[in-house]
Amino acid sequence: MVATLPVIDALHQTSSVTAIAMHPTSGNLLIGNGDGLVQCVDLNSERNDIVAKIHVNSKIMDVAWSANKIVILDETNGLHVYSMSEKEVWTSEFDAGGAQLIVGKQILALDGIGTLRQFTLDGQEYPTSQREVRSASNDSHGALLIMEDQTVMRTDENLNPVFRRQQRGDIGEDIVAVGQSIGGSWFVAREGHALVPGDEEALELEIYQNDLMVSREEIKGRVRASCTRNDVHILGLDNGNIVSLNSNQPEVLTTFQYPIKSLKIVENTVLVGTWFYIYGWDLETSEVSWQIEHKGMVDDIQVDESGRMAFYGEDQNDWTGAEPVGVGNL
Repeated sequence: MVATLPVIDALHQTSSVTAIAMHPTSGNLLIGNGDGLVQCVDLNSERNDIVAKIHVNSKIMDVAWSANKIVILDETNGLHVYSMSEKEVWTSEFDAGGAQLIVGKQILALDGIGTLRQFTLDGQEYPTSQREVRSASNDSHGALLIMEDQTVMRTDENLNPVFRRQQRGDIGEDIVAVGQSIGGSWFVAREGHALVPGDEEALELEIYQNDLMVSREEIKGRVRASCTRNDVHILGLDNGNIVSLNSNQPEVLTTFQYPIKSLKIVENTVLVGTWFYIYGWDLETSEVSWQIEHKGMVDDIQVDESGRMAFYGEDQNDWTGAEPVGVGNL
């Protein structure tokens, strides 16, 4: 029997949520919305107190934590870093606004016309940037970039190119996703366009070790989510498949009715965000052990080190109000 986890609380919102970020240890949750407001909520407090409010006057594209500092990327102005006391620590304005944010040992920020910049955590911009970038992902030694010309670039930690996967085929292909795999490897999910009637779609997953492709396997859908933990790599596809990579071979674990939007691995459980639900898929029993229903279609799931979970997503209905941010405990 599938249990229904109780949602501890629903953090009600007045504007559509566009990004969240859970601090790994403090219990603080960042909530960014379409009106340019970022709120910091103390989930350890009895009433989920709002302990900081920051306005940047433009839609929030993403938020993140850098130690105890708040990193914000907005649609019009660019990149901002604030303290918990709502003081701006540093900012970098982008003429084309912000599009994507990655925070780790450094900060990667993609602007609205495809220029990827890298900053130190204290705001120093690296001399090297990359242009005509469609999206970026972290790699164990740098970054993986999907370029506008459908090539894939792997960079070092200073954003210098070290390898470029060229486009395959005379007609072309679409790079659907790139990301880290396990054991230092990385993957490319591609959609090829063939000339053979009835075979226009060729969906494949390539695995690379450094600059060498070690595996190429057909998959039945487009990769929409990916997560890794130690020796486990799970992919979520647009056909609802949950796929595990074993010895670089894709194996379908289960199939849900709707496309997979978000994945997280916590101990032996894969958290699966699809449609209006989050499911807990047990890797040991190979079955769904619990589920949560949300009022919106799940966009993202965040989990801190204590097992506290937050998630959000809108119902895409213009006639209803903003959906709450859900908070639960695993």
